[in-house]
Amino acid sequence: MSSRELEDQMDLKANQQLASVLGLSIDELDQLDYEIHSKESNDGLIYEYVVHFAESSPKEILNKVDGLSDRNYAYIQPYELETDPYEEELIWDILSSEQFDNFLSSIKSAQALQSNLPAYEDQFQFHVMLHAHIVASIEAFLSSAFIHSITSSDALIRKVIETEPQFKNQKIPLSDIYSKQESIKNIVGDYLKGIIFHKIKIAARLYKSVLNIDFGNISWLTKAIIMRHHCTHRGGYDKQGNKITITASSIDELINSSVAFCRRINSEIIIATKL
Repeated sequence: MSSRELEDQMDLKANQQLASVLGLSIDELDQLDYEIHSKESNDGLIYEYVVHFAESSPKEILNKVDGLSDRNYAYIQPYELETDPYEEELIWDILSSEQFDNFLSSIKSAQALQSNLPAYEDQFQFHVMLHAHIVASIEAFLSSAFIHSITSSDALIRKVIETEPQFKNQKIPLSDIYSKQESIKNIVGDYLKGIIFHKIKIAARLYKSVLNIDFGNISWLTKAIIMRHHCTHRGGYDKQGNKITITASSIDELINSSVAFCRRINSEIIIATKL
């Protein structure tokens, strides 16, 4: 999936949102000739969007526009066109195939920071942040790579629907079958994204049951996730208030283990999705 194709999908999502705000369908919006301008304060803060429709636009559609002025202007508050970060991320998960490349880029950043830490006497907090960053990068890769793999294959989508309790127990009226079928990728993707991938047992179960990929011995990752919890929720201290053991050496070890693990998983995903 190219960056251009991703941009096209995001543009489509933005147009769908604009159509909804105006009280139109996307097909109706596409038939209108219009321009959008923003009104900004002196410091660049957008406080209103103005949509101006050309006189050549079909009158029967213009008459449906919510809040249309007699001069063919519609005024929209900025919050009405705000994109949902969750939906943007889900679109990327489904369409992009760059999950492993992004993971490696994230790890390279961690390595660069590790090798250029200031020569402070106590580098503990830097290591705390790096540890949390690396574990988050692993989780992001596992989640996004899985979603993309599943939603790119009709056979795997069907496998998830037929095996996951969330779908096995759903009853769909016949009148909704076609609408559900059209949005099945988003439905499955949204369900998978809602699964907490830092619960590594759940991630391991899904990879094994759907892709037949075995995580193997991941005791190092389980420990790293527990440590990450201390890093993000207690600033590097355990429940008893003791400073956790996290060093330059442990960061290097985590980087090496995570790259080897994610590289193997990525290779096995490629094989599994070609079968």
